[in-house]
Amino acid sequence: MPWPVDEKFIEACEATLGVKLPSEYRKSLKSENGGEVVCDGDNWDLHPVWDKSDKKRLKRTAMDIVQETAAIKDWVGWPDNAICIGANGMGDALAFLYENGVCTPSVHRWQHETGEIAMVARDFGRLSRSE
Repeated sequence: MPWPVDEKFIEACEATLGVKLPSEYRKSLKSENGGEVVCDGDNWDLHPVWDKSDKKRLKRTAMDIVQETAAIKDWVGWPDNAICIGANGMGDALAFLYENGVCTPSVHRWQHETGEIAMVARDFGRLSRSE
């Protein structure tokens, strides 16, 4: 179950990653930190932003965007300019691509078998949240 997150934790995530996240994604995080979306024929678990406001949130957000991006960077074929925001449980990832420290608004699917990356949404706000 997703929950809201304070702006200061989003800013801390951006500072650690060294990127500015897209505005639609930031807006979504403020009301639902984590959760699930449906796109490209799959259900995707969204990685949260690390929230240390209390023990419960700290535990729920331990495997956050920063940790997941760091873990996947070693995989063969992962783009150097990608931030991992979600996974489908089968090895594939949802990602933002960035240039000069700014993420593009488009969401991409990275396929672990081939290393191919393809746009699945022009911006995060176009993705459907799972109920």
